[in-house]
Amino acid sequence: MAGNFIKPRILIADDNFVIRDLIKSFYEDYNFELIEAVNGQEAVEMVRTCIFDLILLDIQMPLLNGYEVAAILKNDKDVKDIPIVVITSHEHGEVEDRINGLYEGYVNKPFKKSHLMKATMKYLQRSIHKDRETQKGTV
Repeated sequence: MAGNFIKPRILIADDNFVIRDLIKSFYEDYNFELIEAVNGQEAVEMVRTCIFDLILLDIQMPLLNGYEVAAILKNDKDVKDIPIVVITSHEHGEVEDRINGLYEGYVNKPFKKSHLMKATMKYLQRSIHKDRETQKGTV
């Protein structure tokens, strides 16, 4: 039944197309569905209309910044359990002070592929495992 495997869906929310393209290139060898949002408002709308397994969230974006997006999503009972990995050039302490408890992981820009993959697999595994737990007993 390998043909029934559902690709994990990842939202890349960053207004910089170079960063989005770099992130997409890092995932080329993996079987993920990657969706892009170019600003915070678009990210919120996408998360509310589509099922995601992980969100990669830039802090500095137009319309709604990453702090605002994280707060909106983590306060929405329907999507609050989706892991958010913040990708930013801001210092971790600064991010943690502003949105403590509203994100699961942190990757500092500039980043290496290995750092992004480590964070992705850590939080994606939790998301997939949790999803499987809620599906127990269903066919």
